[in-house]
Amino acid sequence: MYRIEWGRQSDGISSIGNPNLDLPKTVAYELGLDYDVSNMYLLHVAGYYRDITDQTGSVRYTNYDNTVNYSTYENRNYADTRGFEIRLDKRYGTWWTAWAQFNYMITTSGYIGRTAYYEDPNRQRTEGFENPQLNRPVARPSARANLRLQTPADFGPQFAGIYPIGQFSVNFLLSWQSGRVQTWDPLETNELENNLRWQATHMLDIRIAKRFRVAGINFQLFADIQNVLDSELWSTSAYFGDDSDRYLKSLKLEMYGDPQYADDYASDGMLPGDDTPGELRSDDKPYINDPSQESRMYNDIRHVILGITFDF
Repeated sequence: MYRIEWGRQSDGISSIGNPNLDLPKTVAYELGLDYDVSNMYLLHVAGYYRDITDQTGSVRYTNYDNTVNYSTYENRNYADTRGFEIRLDKRYGTWWTAWAQFNYMITTSGYIGRTAYYEDPNRQRTEGFENPQLNRPVARPSARANLRLQTPADFGPQFAGIYPIGQFSVNFLLSWQSGRVQTWDPLETNELENNLRWQATHMLDIRIAKRFRVAGINFQLFADIQNVLDSELWSTSAYFGDDSDRYLKSLKLEMYGDPQYADDYASDGMLPGDDTPGELRSDDKPYINDPSQESRMYNDIRHVILGITFDF
């Protein structure tokens, strides 16, 4: 609301806040049911809806000769989210506990009004139209499951009042989410929207812990192993320049089977096939043009954290 950003010395102000903005507003509803199954499991089913209004979006103002060219903010964006979730819990148990959850969520977003205003009446008529935009909602279902194996506090042999294999636990957390969607329209037909879906992502984390009590103090030794399977969850931040276009053109996608991609475009490598965005170069697919910044490829490589906690 009050921030001012400066460009280069010759540019002046590049962005200015708007103290007259209304605060964004969120209204959320949820309706659910919890059901006890065999006095052992808890089943939770719920549907939800969240409406967000008066979100802020940038608007640019430009004079005749571009000596004034800055952006500010207006309440012009909106979004709503709806979906349902199912969760099954086993919260108590001597040897194991577990839970599993499935979430199906759809988000719709868009904006109203102009994105730019020009002092030049010709540009004002031909650019930055008042073109309300609504992004077509696409669902990305997700699921998570947790299994905790544990031993009772007095399990196994005892040495000096300590049970070495008692209060020992191994926790498995598995997560999955369907791939993100992307609009890819290399021929600029303006007829495509959300036509590519990337590979689904999955990850397995494990936590190994041992609790014990000494002199009235509770200790816990633990090891967190994140991304145990070393899943290759690569980030598009590895793109540089035209990497994104080069990568998608190098894939053999089903959409390239359309006749309009033949002849001239085949020379650019846009050949039909069954590749999925997210795949990288391999011995079987040496033609894929990987992003150039390898050091920024992966967000969540496998790593181990060792630690100790205590409380009294």
